[in-house]
Amino acid sequence: MYSRAVSKAISRGATIGEGVVMPFSLAKKANSNLIIGNHVSIQTDKIDMRSPVQIGNHVIIGSGVEIITASHNIDSPEWDLKTYGITIGDFAWIATNATLLPSCRSIGFGSVVGEAVREP
Repeated sequence: MYSRAVSKAISRGATIGEGVVMPFSLAKKANSNLIIGNHVSIQTDKIDMRSPVQIGNHVIIGSGVEIITASHNIDSPEWDLKTYGITIGDFAWIATNATLLPSCRSIGFGSVVGEAVREP
C-alpha cells in the first residue's frame, strides 16, 4: 500500500528514499519541492509544498501535523506571496498535531517538536 504512495509521489517529481511510509493523499499533492530521506514515517497530508521541504533520514511526522511554507509580505499592499523552505534533520520527531509556521526554517538533528497546549 505505501509503495503505491511512494511511486505516486515520485511520478509527481518528489525525491523519496527507501522505507518511506506516507499517506496516498500526500503523494497525490507531491511535487519536486518534496525531498524525503530513508526510513521516514509521515502520517499527515498537511504539508505545504509551495517551497522546498527537505526531510532527513529516520524522521517521524505524526498525524495532524501541519507544515506551512508560505505566507504574505506584510509590507505589501497587495499581500504578495512570500515563500520559505524548511529542512528537517535526521532522527527528528514532529509529534501529533504540531504546526510548523513559515518562519521555522530548520529542525535540527534529533529534535522533538510538540504541540503547544494551553491549560483551561
